[in-house]
Amino acid sequence: MHADLITSWTRICQELALTFTRPTFVTFLHIATGWVLCQSKPTVTSLICTMGQSLLGHVVKHWTVYERFFYRATWSLQSESQLLLTQVVIPLMDKEGLDGPGSPVELTFNGTTCGRTGKHVAYAGYFKDASVGNAAKAVVHWAHNWLIGCVVLRPYRWPHWALALPVMFALYRKRVDCDKSHPFASTQQLAARMIQETRRIIPDWGIRAYGDGQFASRDVVAVLDDHSCVCGITLPGIIRSSS
Repeated sequence: MHADLITSWTRICQELALTFTRPTFVTFLHIATGWVLCQSKPTVTSLICTMGQSLLGHVVKHWTVYERFFYRATWSLQSESQLLLTQVVIPLMDKEGLDGPGSPVELTFNGTTCGRTGKHVAYAGYFKDASVGNAAKAVVHWAHNWLIGCVVLRPYRWPHWALALPVMFALYRKRVDCDKSHPFASTQQLAARMIQETRRIIPDWGIRAYGDGQFASRDVVAVLDDHSCVCGITLPGIIRSSS
């Protein structure tokens, strides 16, 4: 059973191999597998300890190789997003009995913080973590602030389930961390780009975008077309706010 799981996981990861060089893909496979198996804080050191001396038939590399993967290796989040959508998520949607091209893709996005340590981490800052604490006491910590776009998969076998599969990723940078090569973009503008990128990758599918109140902005609505709509999320359900 364990061997079958490892083989299936490796096969999924191999769908993303085209955006990497061969050595970098092996590094990515180690990091992704170590992250999934890690039961502690997923630092690079923890991932290496989780991997042990060897993993998936490959000898684990020196720890500096895994550190360099995040800032020096040649690969692109945009290319990874395209492969995730076309090679992993869309085939899953077809398998789960959706109508295929023409059916709406449910794209939901929201911000999430990733706590960091060290004052010299690039693009880190003090951000509020809305998932921790309560309205009376906001939790602000030193972190990266990511906007994550997820495609919602609704398995026909379990009609009350909704699985959110992350496919789009954008790191929010404060104005002080931006320059001419990377102009400032608000979270609303980043969300709008995610909708546009999804439209570019899968032009034959409709898009139904979901977000909370902060995404009810001109930047988001301006990128909608005849095959797209944006919805607002309220508890306990979801209601359409504009189209």
